[in-house]
Amino acid sequence: MSIHFSCFSPILYVEHKIHFLLTPFVSSCGFFVVIRTGSIAKYDYRNPLQNGQHYGGVLPPPYDFTAMPKEFPLFLSYGGSDMLSDVNDVQLLLNDLKNHVAKKLVVLFRKEYAHVDFFMATNVKQVLYDPILSFFLVN
Repeated sequence: MSIHFSCFSPILYVEHKIHFLLTPFVSSCGFFVVIRTGSIAKYDYRNPLQNGQHYGGVLPPPYDFTAMPKEFPLFLSYGGSDMLSDVNDVQLLLNDLKNHVAKKLVVLFRKEYAHVDFFMATNVKQVLYDPILSFFLVN
């Protein structure tokens, strides 16, 4: 069994939505914490000693998406009407992934989709779930 990753409406960069952030929050991808500065870093324990124990420094290190294996199967979807996952911020992530193996990276953009449409839209099965299943079966 191989590992695949899918991400709906990723909030990994916040340069264009910084005004929405009042406190750090876990991204929609679930593994990282977005820092108010617009960068993305690993979980911040909010305690320099704990950060030091986990990371060797007082601040959590930034996460480098270019370090992701280029052959790792990745399905990424985002919407043009999303108030949280800005199209321009997603483009920053896609820029990080520009050297990814083309057959292992699927990007699905839906202009009319907002953040919750990726699980609540009436056509989400046809638009998103069917393509994801196909991607997982092929890769």
